[in-house]
Amino acid sequence: MPEIKKLVYPTCFTAESGDAERYAVWLAKQAGAELHVIHIFDHSALEIPAPYFMLPSAEHWVQHSMSEVMSRVQSELDVVAERLAKECKVVSHIIEGKAGPEIISYADDRDMDMIVMGTHGYTGLHRLVLGSVAEYVVRHAACPVLTVKPKP
Repeated sequence: MPEIKKLVYPTCFTAESGDAERYAVWLAKQAGAELHVIHIFDHSALEIPAPYFMLPSAEHWVQHSMSEVMSRVQSELDVVAERLAKECKVVSHIIEGKAGPEIISYADDRDMDMIVMGTHGYTGLHRLVLGSVAEYVVRHAACPVLTVKPKP
């Protein structure tokens, strides 16, 4: 049986990822593993249309807004990491980029033994439009991936 020494749990701070959090903590405790809690920050969601960059001080406004958002994201991740550290050894990181590829890269670069992540449970048009990070990770991960569906 393979040993699990390092787990990665990507969180988007939603209730759906919270269900996966419980599994990640339980597995880390059972295995005595280190739990890596990561959040992928995709700043492209905050991009503003090009014409607004022509306005005076637009660059300053964008930098200030980005800094403010990153500060809030770090605070949220700190709360999660602090809570989970009561249960197991935790390492936390914020990574900028596209969620699927960054999760894979993180797991590969750090030789993770398993990824535990939630799914949003989208189907039909929502899934087509929004894509599926969990599906991408399952298809591309070199290590096992446990996906946790949200409770209805």
